[in-house]
Amino acid sequence: MCSEETRCGLKKLWVESFGDSEEFVDNFFDTFCSSERVLFVEESGRVLSMLYILPFSMEGKNVGYIYAVATAQEERGKGFATFLLRKAINVAREQGYCALVTIPADEGLRVFYSRLGFAGEYHVTFDSPGDFDFGTGESGKDKLMILPLGNSGFVVKTAEVKLCWNGKAETIGGMGKKRS
Repeated sequence: MCSEETRCGLKKLWVESFGDSEEFVDNFFDTFCSSERVLFVEESGRVLSMLYILPFSMEGKNVGYIYAVATAQEERGKGFATFLLRKAINVAREQGYCALVTIPADEGLRVFYSRLGFAGEYHVTFDSPGDFDFGTGESGKDKLMILPLGNSGFVVKTAEVKLCWNGKAETIGGMGKKRS
């Protein structure tokens, strides 16, 4: 379980990194977040880097969606995100996911993720409680990358995929579900 101090640090890093409204971030934390779904680097009580592994299904298979990867501006270039992503790959294997998926926000991030084995460029839609926007906020630009895990034989045969929430949602708030 994350301490309240860590939870506040995660929210602060999110708002600083992505510019989302506090209402949007609060809705995510209240509805989808749990300590089992977040990996982070913390130093002296300050969250330096984070990512979430969220449970979705795609084409009938359980996949982990890598979401909200962020590193504090002054800590970038130190390998924290790479460290967390490698840890996420191990955690996803342990949890039995057949693949990890993510939506890089720009071309530079696509290159970054490809170095870790992610590939592809699939148009993606989401089926999630409260129609929460798990993409970039611009659905037409959301292009999914996939990292198959182990010997799952996971193959996507279409240019469009649908991710369906596959976890417990704590509450479904009517506010803050879309990025502003």
